[in-house]
Amino acid sequence: LKITPRVIHPGVDTRFWGAVTSSREHVVEFRARLGLPAEGRLVLSTGPVTPQSGIEWFAREVLPRLPDDVRYIVAGARPDGARSPIFDDPRVVPSEVRLQNETAALFYACDLLAVPNLPTPDRPSGYCMDAARASATGLPVLLADIEGCADTAVNLGLRTAPPGDAAAWARTAMEMLAGREGPDRAPEPWVLVAYHYLQVYREVCDLPA
Repeated sequence: LKITPRVIHPGVDTRFWGAVTSSREHVVEFRARLGLPAEGRLVLSTGPVTPQSGIEWFAREVLPRLPDDVRYIVAGARPDGARSPIFDDPRVVPSEVRLQNETAALFYACDLLAVPNLPTPDRPSGYCMDAARASATGLPVLLADIEGCADTAVNLGLRTAPPGDAAAWARTAMEMLAGREGPDRAPEPWVLVAYHYLQVYREVCDLPA
């Protein structure tokens, strides 16, 4: 059996995640709806607060290097339900957003999505779906240059910073916050991803295109 190796990246529902891209002027409305600070620049991280996600590391090491008007929005919690000490910092704002439509609003309300994953033995970082969804809405995304996060960045033309390098993260985040640097390209819709899989099946089964 001879087939051409290829990588098929996940897609997103671009009809949903791109549906309100033109409504950036309603940032104040989104922030009010979600209970977020009305003023200042908001850096967002989503997902579980674990050592691998790097969220606590970002709050401790990167946030103090950013200007005072920058707030860190964390839409996630520790898996064991314990309260993270990072929320003692008034610049770190917890978000209870969990539903898909609220997550979309969260992307529009914030100024940068940070995915600061750290190396974790035997637990490689996977492809970052929230980065793909956020990029579909036009939100700038900064990912750790590691494993699946790096793959996401290459696929979507997103910025990266070395994992665990607080100075580099702060510098790159400030560049992106100052210039509102969006993604190079949008993720593919699921219907196109399905077509890619269909092409592989046709090749494997020797079916006509």
